[in-house]
Amino acid sequence: MALLTGTIRLASTVWPLILISDLGGKTGDVGIVAGLIALFEIPFMLIWASLLKRLNILVILAIGGLLYAAFMATLTLATSPWQLYALTIPAAAGAAALLSMPLTYFQDLFPGRPGLGTSFNPINSFLGNGLTAIVFGTGAHLFGYSGTAWLGVAMVLAGIFGLVFLEKRRPTVA
Repeated sequence: MALLTGTIRLASTVWPLILISDLGGKTGDVGIVAGLIALFEIPFMLIWASLLKRLNILVILAIGGLLYAAFMATLTLATSPWQLYALTIPAAAGAAALLSMPLTYFQDLFPGRPGLGTSFNPINSFLGNGLTAIVFGTGAHLFGYSGTAWLGVAMVLAGIFGLVFLEKRRPTVA
């Protein structure tokens, strides 16, 4: 889970740098894009919450992660600031799932022990921040900002595969 949530922090660090240094955008563009993503996250969080009635939480996390991976991959292909504006919708859709669903996932891990799942949230945040720092520091130094975004794609995919693997190994509770 830390790989998934850490990717949001990584992308939030990388896309403004790509926008300004690689695409020639202005700092005002960064503010507008960030505001649009935050605005669009709100309805997507409500949509993901309503989909919990029909979809497994792991499916929602996987879809959200894949949307976010697509955002990060497409970000590296952008050639103009307006293209980043167009990416605010998939960015918001993916981020909404990855921001709003981990707490539910943690709480579902321990249904008979209220509060235990919630206590995983700060641990997840700490691990996600650490992974983000390592990946950003290494990626920016070795591969540049676009290469770091591709490392973010790898983080998302590793997070999804890790959750699926662990979910298959988890014993079912009767």
